[in-house]
Amino acid sequence: MRAGGRAPVAGGGMAGGVPADRENGQQGGAVRPGAETIRGAAADLVTEADRVAAAVRVVPLVAGLSGGPFGGVGTYVRGRRILGVRVAARVVEVHVTGRYGYPVTEIAGAVRAAVAGVTSGQRIDVVIEDLA
Repeated sequence: MRAGGRAPVAGGGMAGGVPADRENGQQGGAVRPGAETIRGAAADLVTEADRVAAAVRVVPLVAGLSGGPFGGVGTYVRGRRILGVRVAARVVEVHVTGRYGYPVTEIAGAVRAAVAGVTSGQRIDVVIEDLA
């Protein structure tokens, strides 16, 4: 281990205390080729996740969105997390707490119908985590 508590890392990461993107002489504000496209795609996914969450919250058979048993289901955005929604290129995954007294198939169908109106043709997976 080197002085200062950092060990050199093979294959990237922190090498001698220098971030991997600065090893090649790039400054902190430098943009790697293709980074603009990645940021643009991420912004579209965030917008879609917000729309999905809003559509699910107004479904009367849903008590709320759920982060799953350990709270790990969500779309992470700078400074916040959209709980219970994962958006990918081909699949939208929605985790909810349904209202007690309704069949789970009816709850899932209502969620699927609401989300279909705000997505762009992805498969919609509904996970009913609990009933309240």
